Amino acid sequence: MVQYEMYFTNEYTEEIISDLCNIMKLPYSDEKVNKAMSEKDIYSKDNLLIIQNEECFICTNCSNIEYIYPLIIRCPDALSEAVNQCMFIWDQQIRLEYCQEPSKGIPNVYGNDNTLLKYLEDVYQMRFL
Repeated sequence: MVQYEMYFTNEYTEEIISDLCNIMKLPYSDEKVNKAMSEKDIYSKDNLLIIQNEECFICTNCSNIEYIYPLIIRCPDALSEAVNQCMFIWDQQIRLEYCQEPSKGIPNVYGNDNTLLKYLEDVYQMRFL
């Protein structure tokens, strides 16, 4: 099992989620993505876009007051290379567009204590996995 996390700019939400759902064979729904992105209450759990099955997990907090969203992915090792590559390409594209320093990669944070997943679980006072 691996867990990858990154931040991305909200204008790419649909494309990034669609790409990752395709790789992980998760059901993608424009309606579900748009619902999370249109929630007005910044403290509502409805801001959370969670797509999962028995093996794979995608979560992003689509709070509409922010333009940068966190992205959390959990998937089996068999999908890790394709998922990591997809996330890295998007990360590099966004960094280039916003004139930021390129990253060296998207690290596997599975098993770490200080993760975005843990932070969101604390904020929303719920367990995702």
